[in-house]
Amino acid sequence: MPQFEGTWRLSVLAAEAAWPQRVVVTGGIQTVVAGQPGRVEVLRGRRWRLDFEHDPGGGWRPDDRVLVEPRRRDGNRVSTVIRCKDRDWRHDRAPNDLVVRLDAARHAVRVRAVHALREGSGRSTSVADALRRPGDWLLVFEAEHTGVEPFDYDLSLALSGPTRTALAASGIEIWPDGRSARTSQDVDEDGAVLMPALEVGTAHRLSLPISVRGSSAPSRWEFALMRAGRVVETTELVVGPEAGHASVPADDDGATPVRAAEPADLSRGAVAGSSSRAWPYGAAGRA
Repeated sequence: MPQFEGTWRLSVLAAEAAWPQRVVVTGGIQTVVAGQPGRVEVLRGRRWRLDFEHDPGGGWRPDDRVLVEPRRRDGNRVSTVIRCKDRDWRHDRAPNDLVVRLDAARHAVRVRAVHALREGSGRSTSVADALRRPGDWLLVFEAEHTGVEPFDYDLSLALSGPTRTALAASGIEIWPDGRSARTSQDVDEDGAVLMPALEVGTAHRLSLPISVRGSSAPSRWEFALMRAGRVVETTELVVGPEAGHASVPADDDGATPVRAAEPADLSRGAVAGSSSRAWPYGAAGRA
């Protein structure tokens, strides 16, 4: 049966069958998805598999045939279609009793705030608390690979242009005094932290020096995963008092599920996913 890992969006495209259909997910995820056209389920976990079943009356049985199409890649997106035949009949062998599509980001991250260290004292506190206290801080984040294909050494992570603009407006300077050399990490000329090769489901910690001169930092931060100066995918992190109350379902630590960046007007400082346009670094500050 088809096996997957990472975060995939499963959509039921069609169900042309006389019997009820369903998808049983086992392994790193345990759930059942009803075979009803229009049904959508986000599946996230380490190494899970799909089994396709039908109920002819008297209990669920495995389908006779499950056909998995080759994966198609388009930029940072990957997808596959699975067609099922519950029972092969002499007069009907078309694999259309249940048809589902799975879509995913090849490379994506989920960012979590770990803690903040006050420079010179070693004092540790939460990132949200540090943003309310003037001074120089080192913010520590953890970026988990939630895509479906391993990272190579060609990706970096940065704060988005709108987030840098909002931080600068509230009196927070990113990478003050060229302190990138003191963080023991690789940082490119635009302030993006270079990511190591990561397997799906593994994580990497990174640090971000800041200088706080105000007390009204934005609570929602957008991070951009980048390749060669172009945005691959974005994710949002809630670091302030709104944590756990994001506009999309939030996990316990306030990090919203990784999402694909939609095409947007970069002239307004927005982020475009899988864009061929260069990332707009500039007056907003380095991140």
